[in-house]
Amino acid sequence: MITPDIEVYKDDFEETVPLAQEDEATPEDYDQYVNTEVQFPHGDQVRMGTVKRRVRGPDGEVMGKSNSNPILDTRLYEVEFPDGQTKEYAANAIAENMYSICDPNGRQYQLLEAIVDHKFESSETEEDIYFEHKGKKYPKMTTKGWKLLAEWKDGSTMWVPLEDMKESYPIQAAEYGTIQGIEDERGFTYWVKAALKRLDRYIKRVKARYQKKNFKYEFEVPDTVERAYEIDKENGNTYWTDAIANEMSTIRIAFDILEDDQGPPPGYSFMKDHLIFDIKMENFQRKAIYVSGGYLLSTPEKLTYASVVSRETIRIALTLAALNDLEVKTSDVKGAYLTAPCTKNVWTILGPEFGKDAGKKALLVCALYGLKSAGQSHSCHMADCMRHLDWKPCPADPDLWYKFQTRPEDNFEYYGYVLLWVDDVLAIHHDAEKVIRELDHYFPMKKGSIGDPDLYLGAKLRKVTLTNGVEAWSLSPSKYIQEAARATEQRMKEKGLGFPKKVHGPWPSNYNAEMDTTSELDARMANDYQSLISILHWIVELGRVDVIAEVL
Repeated sequence: MITPDIEVYKDDFEETVPLAQEDEATPEDYDQYVNTEVQFPHGDQVRMGTVKRRVRGPDGEVMGKSNSNPILDTRLYEVEFPDGQTKEYAANAIAENMYSICDPNGRQYQLLEAIVDHKFESSETEEDIYFEHKGKKYPKMTTKGWKLLAEWKDGSTMWVPLEDMKESYPIQAAEYGTIQGIEDERGFTYWVKAALKRLDRYIKRVKARYQKKNFKYEFEVPDTVERAYEIDKENGNTYWTDAIANEMSTIRIAFDILEDDQGPPPGYSFMKDHLIFDIKMENFQRKAIYVSGGYLLSTPEKLTYASVVSRETIRIALTLAALNDLEVKTSDVKGAYLTAPCTKNVWTILGPEFGKDAGKKALLVCALYGLKSAGQSHSCHMADCMRHLDWKPCPADPDLWYKFQTRPEDNFEYYGYVLLWVDDVLAIHHDAEKVIRELDHYFPMKKGSIGDPDLYLGAKLRKVTLTNGVEAWSLSPSKYIQEAARATEQRMKEKGLGFPKKVHGPWPSNYNAEMDTTSELDARMANDYQSLISILHWIVELGRVDVIAEVL
C-alpha cells in the first residue's frame, strides 16, 4: 500500500488578519415587544406609538425582568409617539393593548370613525362585468374596483376595498351607499338592501327581548320604579324599596340643581338619566343604580378602559399576608363614581325619584354610571389619591398598590398592599384598618363596611389553620353556590319543575348535541338559561375548576 504524498497547503501571506468584532447584544435585540406598534392615550386623543427600547435605571441596567406569566412580567418600555414624545409603559400594559387591537390571527383591528369618500377604479372589459346564461347577459355580483375612504378613531385615513368594508362594517358601508345614492351601482346593489333589512330584524329582536321580564340569579329584576314597588308588595318585603331610597340619598351630590328660570350654560349637552336595577353576586342584595344616558353622547376619542386587580394578584397577596402574619381588612367605597369629577359638560331634567325637585334642570358635576368615561375618571381619581398617600402601583398589576412598612412590635420590614376592584378595597398591613381609614378621608366608605373580610367578590374569605399548624387565607365559593342553588330551586318550583334525585353528570351519557331536536327556547327561557350560565361562570372563576369543561 502506497502512502500518498500530500503537499501541505499554505496561505500566500503570513500576516494575521483580525476578525471583525460583532457588537455586543443588547436586551432589545431579542425582545418581542420592541418595534411593535401600540395605541395609547396621548394628549386628548388615542395615538399610535412605537415601542422603542427598555427603560433603564440610573446604573444603566434595564428595569424589570421578563416572565412567561404576564402578571409577573415587570419589564418597562419607552413608547415613542409621532410628535417625538416618549412615555413609559409596563410590559403587561403593552401586551394587553396589542391583544385588544388584534384578532386571534394577530391582524390589527381598526375602529371606524366614519366613511368619508368613495371611488371606482377599474379596467374591466365587458366579459369581466357580465356573464351569459341561456343566451342572456347578467351583471356579475362583485365589488371589484370600488374603494371607500375610511377615517379611523386614531385620526388616520385609508382607502379600503369595498370587499373588506362589506365584511367588517356592513351596516356602515350600506348606510353610506344609501346616503350617497350609489346603492344601485353594481358594487352595492346586490347586498345593500339585504344588509339594511337584516339590521331591522336585529333591532326588532332586541326590542322584543328587552320587553320580556328580566331575571338574574333566578330573581326578577324590575325595569321601572313602579315594577320594583310591585315586586316588593308581591313578595312581602322592602328589598327594592330600600335600595331605591339608599341610592337616591347618595347620588344627589352629583347634581347642581338650577333655579326655575335658569337654563344650562352654552356648550352643555342634554342627557337623560334614570334608575336601573341589579342584584349583587356576593349575597344577592338588591341594588338600585342611578345611571346617565351616556349612549346619547359622542364616543370619546381616547381609551376609557378601567382595569381591576386580577384574581391571581389577590391570591398572591393573601399568601403574603399569611406568611408575614399581617392583618387583612376590606371595605366598600360609597358611591364610587361620585367621588370623581364629571369630564363632560352635560345637563338633565330630574325625574320623579327626586321628589320636590322633580322636573328641574340640573348640571352633572360628578361621574355617574353610564357615562362612557366614568370608569376611567374614577380609576384616575383613585390613583391620584393613592399617590398622594405615598402608595405606588405595581408595574405588573397597576391596581395593586404597595408601600414599604416597618412593624413596630418587632421591627419587621415588609411591603403593605392595597388592592382595588372598582369600589371594593382590600388592605394588607400590620394595621390594615388604619390604612382604610386614611383612604376614607378622601373616598368615604359605606357605613359598617370597614372590618374583617367575610365575602370578597362573591367568595367566602376566611382564615384557616392547615393540618401542619400553618395559618392561611381561604377563598371559597361555598356560600355563593349555596345561595345560587337555593335561588334556582325556588325558581324551578315556581315553574312546576324539580331536580332529579340522582345525577351522574350534567348530561346523559348518550347525549349528542348535534342530534338534539328539542325546540328552541323562547325569549324568557333564553334569559333564564343565560342567567344560569353566568352563575356557573363565576363559580368557576371563584375556584370550582372541576366544572369548567361542562360550563365552557
